[in-house]
Amino acid sequence: MEAQVDPMEMPDSACNMYEVRARHAGGEGPYQITPDTSDVLRCFVFDLKLDGTTQAAAFYPIKDNTKVVHHFLLYRNDAVDTSRAEIDCDTMNNDGIMIAGWAPGAGDWVLPGDVGMDLGPGRFVLEVHYFNAAREATTDSSGIRICAARTPRPNTATVSWLGSLLFAIPAHATNYEVQGRCRPAFGEPIHILRMWPHMHALGKRMTVRLDRADGSQTMIHDQPFSFGNQKQYDTPFVLNSGDSLLTTCYYDNPQDRLVGIGLKSTDEMCHNFVVAYPAGALSAPGWTGNFCEGLP
Repeated sequence: MEAQVDPMEMPDSACNMYEVRARHAGGEGPYQITPDTSDVLRCFVFDLKLDGTTQAAAFYPIKDNTKVVHHFLLYRNDAVDTSRAEIDCDTMNNDGIMIAGWAPGAGDWVLPGDVGMDLGPGRFVLEVHYFNAAREATTDSSGIRICAARTPRPNTATVSWLGSLLFAIPAHATNYEVQGRCRPAFGEPIHILRMWPHMHALGKRMTVRLDRADGSQTMIHDQPFSFGNQKQYDTPFVLNSGDSLLTTCYYDNPQDRLVGIGLKSTDEMCHNFVVAYPAGALSAPGWTGNFCEGLP
């Protein structure tokens, strides 16, 4: 079922509100998109100077110029250089932990009342993917409002990356399958809260199957995918020791060329962003960060 959020569920009185938005390199005003900007990433840096004990209770996307914004992701990055308003995305180190995001069709991220996300000292990178097909000069100040809970919450969640980073879609392929299995190393129950499938224009469908240690199987998610309407889904269930998750992405490629993975709109992805707690539990052995990907 698609996540539905009651605007009154998280009143401002329960939060300290912060905003991070795309901005001019000087730190003031909207980001200036030049006429030659067609398919690029920009990374904006923020330091909210938090005390290290703050938890996010909700994230609200700020959608400014949706004609040119492909998607944006918010990373907590405690080691990022905050002396500048913008950094080169290619130089961003591996210390970044994704905590929220938006793409066309996505909505607010509101966590259950007993769950929060650790915001650390408040250093963030807002990564915005711009796709300016018209290639005309314009501006954008998209971003995210962060609801920081005023009352501590007993459970801390993180976002993990499921899916696959190893694939290429043959020319003229139909219903082509790409699979990745998440075998978490954590031995205690993992509470799965939400899934957000992400592919590009060739993506047609995603499924997520729960394979229990006893051999039983349950289809957790089976929905069509639309590049222009990337929905989020509440999928509450518990992953126990020995269980695994099989993510399958389906593609149609009518082109005369092989399409591989990449950040550009003409490339492809097979990602399922999963919100779960305890923090960091949904990670595979050998991966840095909250990645849980592996061979089927």
